[in-house]
Amino acid sequence: SNTSAGQFDYDLGPGGSGMTAAQVAATQALVSTPWNSPIRTAAEVRPGPQGSTLLTLAAGITSTDAAVRINGNRYEFAGTLTGAITSGMLLATMPVGLEAGPGAVVPVVTSTGVAVLAINALGELRIGTVASSPTWVEIDAAVAPLPSRRVERVIGVTPTLPIMRIDTAGVVIPAPAVGTYINATIEIDSNGSGRPGLSLRPVQVTGHGNSTWTTPTDGDNTSQKNSLKVRFLSGQATEVLGMPADRSWRLLSNRLDLTLIRNWFALESMRRISEVWTPRSQFCEVYLNGVYQGLYQMTESVRPGVDRLPVTLPSSGATGLAGTGTFMMEINSRRVAEGEAGFATTITSTQIQYEDPDPPSASQITYLQAHMNAFEAALLGVNFLDPVLGYARYVDMPSFARWYLISEMTRNQDSPFTSSCKLYKLPDTSTELGKIVFGPFWDADLSLGMGSHAPTSTLRDWSGSPTEWHTRTASWFSRMLQDPAYVAIVQAEWAKLVTELTGPTGMIEQARATSLRVAAAANEDSRRWGLPGDARSRFDTTLDWLRRRINWLGPRIANPLPVNLITNPRASVDATGYGVFAGTGGTAAISAAAGNPLGGNSARCTWSVGATGNGGPNWPNTPVVEGRKYTAIAVARCSKAQSIFLRLEQKNPGLVSASISTVRAVAANELVYLTQADVVAAAGITSFGFALYGTGASVWAPGDWLEFCGLMLVENGTPDMLYADPGTSIRWTWDGTAFASTSRGWPL
Repeated sequence: SNTSAGQFDYDLGPGGSGMTAAQVAATQALVSTPWNSPIRTAAEVRPGPQGSTLLTLAAGITSTDAAVRINGNRYEFAGTLTGAITSGMLLATMPVGLEAGPGAVVPVVTSTGVAVLAINALGELRIGTVASSPTWVEIDAAVAPLPSRRVERVIGVTPTLPIMRIDTAGVVIPAPAVGTYINATIEIDSNGSGRPGLSLRPVQVTGHGNSTWTTPTDGDNTSQKNSLKVRFLSGQATEVLGMPADRSWRLLSNRLDLTLIRNWFALESMRRISEVWTPRSQFCEVYLNGVYQGLYQMTESVRPGVDRLPVTLPSSGATGLAGTGTFMMEINSRRVAEGEAGFATTITSTQIQYEDPDPPSASQITYLQAHMNAFEAALLGVNFLDPVLGYARYVDMPSFARWYLISEMTRNQDSPFTSSCKLYKLPDTSTELGKIVFGPFWDADLSLGMGSHAPTSTLRDWSGSPTEWHTRTASWFSRMLQDPAYVAIVQAEWAKLVTELTGPTGMIEQARATSLRVAAAANEDSRRWGLPGDARSRFDTTLDWLRRRINWLGPRIANPLPVNLITNPRASVDATGYGVFAGTGGTAAISAAAGNPLGGNSARCTWSVGATGNGGPNWPNTPVVEGRKYTAIAVARCSKAQSIFLRLEQKNPGLVSASISTVRAVAANELVYLTQADVVAAAGITSFGFALYGTGASVWAPGDWLEFCGLMLVENGTPDMLYADPGTSIRWTWDGTAFASTSRGWPL
């Protein structure tokens, strides 16, 4: 295709059968269209074949290759599932980030003959009736329809990207841990992109990254697509691809992200809403020592500077107020293993790594550690909401809110204080403490559903659910989200973010345009590294994941973290405060039983003399306020199959009570949830009491037990109670006073 912008070859596909005249004309029209000339399709846009993504295997099922991919308007399954398979058995489920379609029933081959496989609307793969239990099921023939999709807006393509050439004269680039640079040269060909080129310049390069870097196996840096640090020589700050001049740059490979643009999307989203400088970036294609490396993201590094982070670092000898900042830091849980200088905070053991100055002086280290520990003490102390004694005087709340929102929206895997969580402390003044600012935002290739898949210990797309909380589980954020003042800022910043995401000029549309603009380079990248050539269609699916994420967060993001008003049962503490009603003719004792599935102890009632009638443990008095709304949840289990009920009693000072009950049938040792949602304390009511009983027809034998594993009472109600703990981790978070829900996604 000979266009005014460049030369294009046609990819004839696996069959190599050529293109029709109509296809040639359509392709020429597309690649000749200016990037800012939008095209609207008249029908749904369906992605082409995507690379396969592993299924989530059910208990008792093993497989090395069971997977699903999207192709056009359907899901296609592949692989073999192995196990002791019986009729109706759940074999696997869709990856948690993908929507299930309307369902399908297809024939499949098993070790004992042909059977029916049902792919249902819950995303489950279930085998039908089998005459004899097979040991394997082959799912290569299985397909299921995709959910219906919206009509998408398609943006024309920019045919060219800048070409960057780096030459090290054959010297192997050191790994990041080595910490040394080697000499090299760089030049940039504009290649019709509209971005300025760069004539041949001397630079220094070294490796960059952690999980994105592995040592080359062939010694020439071409066996792995690695990220690099690029540094111009001293005194030679240089403009790169239209970005302001500086010496220090990062060339990001994004090799773990098959869409290649998740990192760009997160950074650009933050740039739209943040008053804190956020790194700029541009895409380019890279050659290293003459060998094509693929599509890269050239990005400003995080460092002080007039056109970078506008702060001034203290000198090594600075003392007094001059020695109190600015300090640049990073939360990095791998700090010790990586040999980086820093410290762990006293209360939460958050690992703080020194960034700049590198390192601070001894007196500055003493000051900084004391300051960060004082901040945590104020944040987690009893006076944390006090404007003078609390944490607010330590932090820049808007920066914390924006960083939290972008991280939570994208479900950035590292954001619960794993790594790459950058922050800095401004210098003190004579009248107030220098604020801790969260940011600049950095490192989001493992986001938007991309991350670790625990069953296979691999990294893959859509392993992270578009529902459930993620970033708010970090210790600082879980506490701050109990502060109405901070939540109000989060509400305001969320509204701004949603505005910047949506509409014809929003980030989602810009992301679609960018994905198409880099599509040709992404295809070449996939050929270079033997990866699925589906970056653009894969990102279309990623944006569907983002749509579901935004819809889930919308009604929840503005709500404070639920705070439990009841302090028992609690981790490693006895059952003080609980009573017991033994039942007719029985004798029972209350004890703190170990082995609570939620962690710590449970409050267990155990019969030593059998009984009939109601009986069980109770928590008698929790102060409440007349007219306020409360939500209650009890988590319970029993030693035998039984019908149990949670009884809530509203008590006034005269001990007259109105009662509400929820009844559930349970199996032996089954963990169940009993809820009393949105109970308004009636007139004159000063306390609630909770009792966990067997039903009136129950018969208790010696040794039978019934226990509270968890009990929550939350004021004002919140949609998050539908997603209260224990969640996927089956743990509640103990904050030292009460269990506070981290709302990790267990629908009740």
